[in-house]
Amino acid sequence: MMSNDQVQELRSENELLRIQLNDLNELISIREEELDILRRKAGKAAEYQSKLENTLLEMDYLQSELGRQLQETAGAGQRATAYEQEILEGIRMEKEFYSIRDKYNSLQAELTDLQQEASAIRNLNQQISTLKTRVAELESALELIELDKGFIKEELEALRGQLPKTAGQSSE
Repeated sequence: MMSNDQVQELRSENELLRIQLNDLNELISIREEELDILRRKAGKAAEYQSKLENTLLEMDYLQSELGRQLQETAGAGQRATAYEQEILEGIRMEKEFYSIRDKYNSLQAELTDLQQEASAIRNLNQQISTLKTRVAELESALELIELDKGFIKEELEALRGQLPKTAGQSSE
């Protein structure tokens, strides 16, 4: 049998758990927004990776084209100028390649961070699920306590109803 203080303590704990549940729901909402942002960033990372792969393919093509043109321009002065321009273009593309590679590496690191944040969010969701289960258990226990309290009150009233008859007889 629980005392009023214990019942009050359970109610206080229940209210505290409800507040915590509301806070966790708000945190989930924020994490879901962050997850949406992370998904968009992951999409951008995939887009940059695709661009990088296309650029690498283009560079392979240009290198083979450059090699072919180098063979054609080996003997002529006019072709030497074209060769120089191809080299400059190759240097420009190499710089562009390094720039794209650096962006790709940065996006890969960012994607790793995003994946870690997503894992943390999954963990939080698991904790929330556990807390929801605990709140449901406490609410169920509180309902049982309330029922027990009602039954005890009824029994107490029945006993009190019998007590004045006995007390009235002994005072006579």
